[in-house]
Amino acid sequence: RTRASIHIAEMNEEETTASFLNHEAEALLHFDEAMAAIPLEHKQDYLTAVEHDLVPTETDPLRYLKYAGFNAWDAAQRMCTYWQRRVFWFKERAFLPLRLENGALDMKDRLVLQSGYPVILPPTADGKPVILFDRSKLISNVDPVARNRAVWYGCHLMSLYDRAQEDEGVIFLVNLVQPRLPPVDQLFVTRSMWFLDNGIIPIKIKPHMLCSLPLTMSRNEKLTNNIIECISFYMRPTSGLCPDLHFYNHMGEGFLHALMGVGLKKEGIPTFAGGTWSFESVASWLNCQALRELKVDEQQRQRRLSGKTDAKSGALYQTREERKTKNAIHSRNKRERRKRELDQLKSEHEQLKEANELLKTEHACLERLWKKAKQFDLATEQLKLV
Repeated sequence: RTRASIHIAEMNEEETTASFLNHEAEALLHFDEAMAAIPLEHKQDYLTAVEHDLVPTETDPLRYLKYAGFNAWDAAQRMCTYWQRRVFWFKERAFLPLRLENGALDMKDRLVLQSGYPVILPPTADGKPVILFDRSKLISNVDPVARNRAVWYGCHLMSLYDRAQEDEGVIFLVNLVQPRLPPVDQLFVTRSMWFLDNGIIPIKIKPHMLCSLPLTMSRNEKLTNNIIECISFYMRPTSGLCPDLHFYNHMGEGFLHALMGVGLKKEGIPTFAGGTWSFESVASWLNCQALRELKVDEQQRQRRLSGKTDAKSGALYQTREERKTKNAIHSRNKRERRKRELDQLKSEHEQLKEANELLKTEHACLERLWKKAKQFDLATEQLKLV
């Protein structure tokens, strides 16, 4: 009976997996249909990204579908907006891979990341990604566009985690209040929150605001209300986002207890909050991340080359997910091409229809003039006979 129960459990698991894969495949088909229905002028940047083979790796449709609750139309619109805004921020580098080396990020962007704003922390015990925004690490004379691109890159890395599209799936730590911190950059914060409010980067965040008050200052209702009012002002684009506020009169164990309650591990909590993670590890993390990205890029390049070499012999091994993704991309590209051709034919049809209407109008006008001329000739002949 034990073997039988194990066998039944395995069969149920296989059926569940197959059902989930079928659900994803169906959702991708609906996504393709929704994308095909979006006007060409609104998805031109997305189509360019498809041509550069960036969509499967950087804006996986399944992530957008999960974020949108498998609403295909909503997911397709968000992805089109993503590529429009990416072109706005990254300009001519928008269609390079979003990576640290030889990609969309330039030297200014990397300098912002090296300063430690933002920085990726180790995930929580239950696998939620964590990103830290420590305002004490802001560089005053940095290019604000480079700062926004650095935040974009950090949020992009968050979106690659499996739990990023779940409710409160990404932990945002913000070192908001500290003695001698610079004033809040209103425009920068508003633009950064716009990324999140519109879901163009598919992550669902839970902000935690760390407020470390001077020893001489006590937390009172007026101070709390002022900070909440400030947060509400800067985060007003993000409807429904409710940050948690953590107040303490000194750095250390107070924050540590609160953050460990959220699920962070001590080695993933910064030293200023009582943990063991240090900003000294930022440089080594960036180097490791750059090597990981180059390794992934090399694997993808080798896979493409192997696919070309072994296409005839069929020697290339593909998993079910890889075949499904390739088929979906091929079908999407084919539908997009047909849609463009159909739109062009419709445009030509409308132009020919308008020309035909003009010719008909001109023909009717000439016919009336011909009838009047004929009547005039007949009247002239009758006058001559009289």
